[in-house]
Amino acid sequence: MKKISINVDTVTPLYTGNAFGNMSEIEPQSIIGSLRFWFETYLKAADKLNNNYDYKSEEFNAKEYKKNILQFINDGMSLRDAEIKSMSKKLFLPSLIFGCNGLKGLIEIDKINFDSTNIGNTLDLPFAIYKKKSDQSFIEIKTKEDHEKIRRKLREQKLREQQEIKNYHFWYFPDKYFFGSFDVTFKIGDNDTIEKIFYPLLNFVENYGFIGGKNNLSFGRVKFSIENKALSNYNDFDFSAYTNDTNLSNIEDVVEEVKKLRICILLIK
Repeated sequence: MKKISINVDTVTPLYTGNAFGNMSEIEPQSIIGSLRFWFETYLKAADKLNNNYDYKSEEFNAKEYKKNILQFINDGMSLRDAEIKSMSKKLFLPSLIFGCNGLKGLIEIDKINFDSTNIGNTLDLPFAIYKKKSDQSFIEIKTKEDHEKIRRKLREQKLREQQEIKNYHFWYFPDKYFFGSFDVTFKIGDNDTIEKIFYPLLNFVENYGFIGGKNNLSFGRVKFSIENKALSNYNDFDFSAYTNDTNLSNIEDVVEEVKKLRICILLIK
C-alpha cells in the first residue's frame, strides 16, 4: 500500500455527522463513502454500471477466486489476466476498488488532520430557512425558538390551517459543521489505482460532486491539492488494470448525464 497526502479546502461547509446527528470530528467513513458514491455515479453516467447496483449484495469468495485463476491459467492466460478476469467475473468496479463483504478496498484512509476549532457554527448560519413553494426568495429563521413561533403562526392561520404549512418548504442547518482546510492521508493499493482511478476521481468530485452530507444545502463542495500534482490533468479513467475494458473513459464525455443524476441526488437528499 502506498501513502498519498491530500489537502482538502472547503468551498462550502463540510458535514460528516455520526449516526446520532452529531459532528465532533471529520469522519473517515463519510469521506470514503462519498468517494465511492461519486465513483458509482460516474460509472452509471458512463453506462459502465447498472443503475440498480448495490454493493451490499456483493460478496467476495476467496476460494472460488483462486479456483477460477487456476482454471484461466490452465486455459493459457497470463497470471495478471487471470486475476483480472476472475475478479471482474464476480464483482463490479466499485467493489474491486472500495471493497465489499470479504474483500478489503484498494483505497483507505490512514489518518485525518484537522483543526477542531473549525468545527461549529463558525459562519453564523441560521437555524433554518424557509419559503412558500410559489415564492423565489427565502426567509431566515435565526433560532430554534423563532422556528417554533413561525410554525405556530402558520398553524394558526385560518386558511386551510394545517394544510397551509404544507405550502412551505423548510431547510434546516446543522449546529456544527467544518469550514476550513484539513489533510487526509490515504493508503492506496498500487500506482495503477493512484494514477488511473484515484486522481481522476478526485478531479471528478472536485468539479461535480460533494463530500459528506447535507448536499441539498450545498454543503460538501471542496478543492483538493496534492504536492507537485495538478488534478486538472487527470481527465481520463483507465479501468484496464481491473477489467477487460481497455478504452479510456473521459470525465467530460459524461458531464450532461452526471448533471441529470446530480439533480436527482439533490432532490432525494
